[in-house]
Amino acid sequence: MEIGEATAPGLPPSWRQALLFLTYVVSMFGVNSAGAVYPAIEAEHLLDAATAARLIGVQTAGTALGKVFAGPVTDALGGRRTYMFCISLLGTAVFLISLSSTPILIGTFAFLMEFVNTPVWPAHARIVKGWYHPDRVSDAFWLLGIGSRGGNLLCNLIYGGLISAGMGWRWVLRVACFSCVIGGFISRLHSDTPTKKDSPGLDRMDVKEMVRRGILVLKHRHFWAAASSLAFATVTKRMGQVVPLYLSTTTALREGEATSVSVVFQLGLLMSVGIPGYFYGRSTSDGRKIKMLLGLNMLSAGSAFVLFLVSAATPVATSTG
Repeated sequence: MEIGEATAPGLPPSWRQALLFLTYVVSMFGVNSAGAVYPAIEAEHLLDAATAARLIGVQTAGTALGKVFAGPVTDALGGRRTYMFCISLLGTAVFLISLSSTPILIGTFAFLMEFVNTPVWPAHARIVKGWYHPDRVSDAFWLLGIGSRGGNLLCNLIYGGLISAGMGWRWVLRVACFSCVIGGFISRLHSDTPTKKDSPGLDRMDVKEMVRRGILVLKHRHFWAAASSLAFATVTKRMGQVVPLYLSTTTALREGEATSVSVVFQLGLLMSVGIPGYFYGRSTSDGRKIKMLLGLNMLSAGSAFVLFLVSAATPVATSTG
């Protein structure tokens, strides 16, 4: 079944939409595994809270650097090949974290984990381009957004439950690695276009052409509107990786419980994508869309400020030995 047999005009068959959702969820299970087990690593005294927080910053640096290469890599390899390549490296990086015993090694492989995961998003975007009619692309990215936030929520629930049940953090990471292996196998059902499997995007990387297109993009006002909103949203999403560590450090919750309870943050992110995202994709007014983005960002900023006030007034829990 291909795009001509879609369940609705402009949409691919339901099984392809489910596949798109599932492969992105799998990548979330991989890349968010480290943050989920940091409280357990801290409990073994391999890290302290401050070092673990710095490692989350190191991971973010891996994402930032990966963004530089993500687009050209995806254009050169195509969506399907890029995903298979990245999910394999992601699983490898997660497995190497599970073998690490020093903050330097954990930080190095956490950086690599985020770096190799970065092209997963443009890989899916390229697959979407071949499967969806341009007028229905927002449906695809809404689906991917649900997969991203829902994957994070399930990740914290499952990994936190495993830790609470007595599984060591190293084996939790190996479970995450195994999920990446599964993602690699099911991604073989992907194709870059409805007619050509493994179709690459470009025969070669034309650096001059990429620079020319990049300059054109930078000159467009819509780019800066989207980039500023995305930058703020990324900062907010990164807070989700700090929440388990914060709860295990400042409350009486054990490491597994802290990871599980932190899903309330992921639940908020899931609702913000699922509900406003649904209406955003169906709005035909640019002005209304901009107001919606501004309103959501202001609400998020206000909530972050309230959390800051609460954390400033909360005494840090100390161990009694």
